[in-house]
Amino acid sequence: MEGYMDALALHQAGITNCVAPLGTALTQQQVRLLKRYAGKGVLLFDGDSAGQKATARAIEMLEAQDIIVQAVELPDGQDPADLVQKGEIEQLRSLLEKPQEGFAYLLGKALEVHNPSRVEGRERIRDFLFPFIAASASALRRDGYLSLLADSLEADAQAVRQDFTLWQAGRRAGAPRQGHDAADGRAGEPQSPSADLFIMLAAAANQDLFPLVRTGGVVFSDLDDERAKALFIALEEAYREEEEGFEALCERIEDPELRDLVIRKAASGEFDMNQERIIRDGVRRIRQRTLRKKIEHLSAEMRRADKETLDPVRMRELLAEKMHLDSELERLKMGAAGV
Repeated sequence: MEGYMDALALHQAGITNCVAPLGTALTQQQVRLLKRYAGKGVLLFDGDSAGQKATARAIEMLEAQDIIVQAVELPDGQDPADLVQKGEIEQLRSLLEKPQEGFAYLLGKALEVHNPSRVEGRERIRDFLFPFIAASASALRRDGYLSLLADSLEADAQAVRQDFTLWQAGRRAGAPRQGHDAADGRAGEPQSPSADLFIMLAAAANQDLFPLVRTGGVVFSDLDDERAKALFIALEEAYREEEEGFEALCERIEDPELRDLVIRKAASGEFDMNQERIIRDGVRRIRQRTLRKKIEHLSAEMRRADKETLDPVRMRELLAEKMHLDSELERLKMGAAGV
């Protein structure tokens, strides 16, 4: 599951065969560790959009380690701890008893986003799922996934397999990867990296400065750019394993396009000057953005609470939290955050 508080809540509810990553998204090292203890994993991430993205990535990672993976989708954007706190443990147990197969979960999400009755929609569904199929360590499961995809699209199974073969050949040749980007409706390489990716590239080129990102309070969920998140995970894994050297970091970057971009940027010398200032300023901007989002969320909750005449004690708690966030944001604006 996604959060360690979720794991603690389920343990308290008597569901003890559960674990959660701490501080970042699930890592390759954690998946390899899990494989020592189990041949099957059930993903119980939060029901919001971030949890759905985390589930998709985790399915691919577990498949790559030949772990049979299933997924449980929680209703209304809730997280496991919510259900436990509400006393809905039996509902949670019922959901855990009927998990979806990992690929079926991904297929369902793709069908929700893209219209399978149109050629463009079918191709986007195909392009979203091919990376997950390719990641599977089991040839038998890959063949089954391709058959399931063909059936769902009402397409000729041989045509889907042929497309998959061509896609794999293109990826090996270094053609632009589609997959996740296609699901987000993006195509091709952007003209310049996003602000989030720019900071992660600077940290990759100067790994000894990555601790500034960590001590500055930036975590995986603060980043909006998927490639920045992937690079953050690689940097975090290398940091935790105390790996040194640019080559070791590059080996941890799974996306070949992202790996090539990291190498090009490091070789360009773009981050040879003012490295520390680039990273400190970037961390400050990311933290400001995150705080603004939290403040907006709190303000919206306070407006709803005011309309619903919420308990005055809870309203005071919300107000105190908002004042704290406002103060923190002001300190960052003044450059006094110590990052």
